[in-house]
Amino acid sequence: MEGGLDTFCGRTQLTLAVALAVACAANVVLVCVWL
Repeated sequence: MEGGLDTFCGRTQLTLAVALAVACAANVVLVCVWL
């Protein structure tokens, strides 16, 4: 399993980035609905 750790780290970073983007979008939607 050469490079398996790199793939895992990259996938984890991508997952965190997607989760952060979703949280940011949800936050904007909540603010727009609240206003």
